[in-house]
Amino acid sequence: MVKSINRRMAELVTQSGKVANSALTNLDILDSADIISIANSTSAATAVFETLDSLPTTSLSAGQQAFVNENNRLYISNGTGWYNLTFINRTPTWFTEPDATYEIADSATPLIVTARATDSDNSIAQLVNQSVVSDSAQYMVNISNDSSVWTFTPKSADSIGIEVAAGNLTDSNGDFEYTFKWSDGVNFVSKASTISYNPAPTAAAAAYRGGSQAVWGTFGASPVATYATLPSGTQVGDKGVIVLGGLGYPSTQVTISGAHWSKSHEYEWGYNSSATGYGTQVWEATISSNDISNGFIQLNQSDGSTSYKMATLLTFSSGTTPIFNHARINYGSHTNGVSYTVASAAPPTGYLSKTGLLEVHTTREGYRTYSSATNGTLMGTVNRHIYYIQALYQASSLAQQYHRFTYNGGAVYSSSSVTIAW
Repeated sequence: MVKSINRRMAELVTQSGKVANSALTNLDILDSADIISIANSTSAATAVFETLDSLPTTSLSAGQQAFVNENNRLYISNGTGWYNLTFINRTPTWFTEPDATYEIADSATPLIVTARATDSDNSIAQLVNQSVVSDSAQYMVNISNDSSVWTFTPKSADSIGIEVAAGNLTDSNGDFEYTFKWSDGVNFVSKASTISYNPAPTAAAAAYRGGSQAVWGTFGASPVATYATLPSGTQVGDKGVIVLGGLGYPSTQVTISGAHWSKSHEYEWGYNSSATGYGTQVWEATISSNDISNGFIQLNQSDGSTSYKMATLLTFSSGTTPIFNHARINYGSHTNGVSYTVASAAPPTGYLSKTGLLEVHTTREGYRTYSSATNGTLMGTVNRHIYYIQALYQASSLAQQYHRFTYNGGAVYSSSSVTIAW
């Protein structure tokens, strides 16, 4: 015989009036969808009360249902009292809700985000972190999490550039999506945040465009002007450097066409270790559109046919700040026909932060034949008859430079060595 509803309800309660343990062993947890379904199907039979104390105590009937807002619980009556049937699991809520968008300022500044949620049914309960992130994030940042605090540590522009080149960031426009999600095991709260990171590209490395050399005529015939050709690839805004040799000290005998050129360094030396009166000058400028149009730099001198001057023009990419050092190089006795490798001036202070090294080497002795040396590739020479010669060297590494020459007779004169780090 089928048990009646009243009989089934009575079996929920023991003789002492307590709910039977057997009735509590297989309770189902209802989520909000379940409760809505119950409410829709039993709205006529289910009363809603604000507090537990407001439940009626008289005129009860078995099977009567009531919902209490105070504790989100559903009760059923056996005709004489009320008994908790089950409870509703409420969705966790944000205590500190994350923003919809964030921006990482630069490669040196981590982004810190707090995303804290609480259990709506039990404020001290521990929620489970189920946050997820889009695939592109792994190539842009390192992510760490401590409780409800996330740290997004940006990777360098160079590192990201490598990933872009490898095709690993095809799903990113300079951002990624991080979904902060906390769960109580039944329901969850989540928020998707778009985090953008567009690191400034690493400044382009300084570029050495090249060099050219010029001399004022030949022995006994020194024109007023000579012209140093702009190295190939030189652009408006590039850095220009001219090293003048074969001067007296001090000297005002050379001017450079264009008011934008100015003398930045002047060094004194002499033909031997104790002599003075010889000079080497460094001039600098920002290359102008007129320079580019001309294709050369005009240098003017005023000491007539006795001029021994020579010039080396160097250009570098815009934004380059070259630094300089100078030394007089003294020599011992030489043997005719023998080659010598000698240390040039030391690299300038701070050279290790630069990209490359050059040397402009000037000597009074024109009988020497210069060639490449240890960490010094000969890029060119120019001479004023037998009296002066100027050589341009480029280093292969950021280290001490050397020059090399074959001695072909004549007096053994000292040299002027200008090292340039760029």
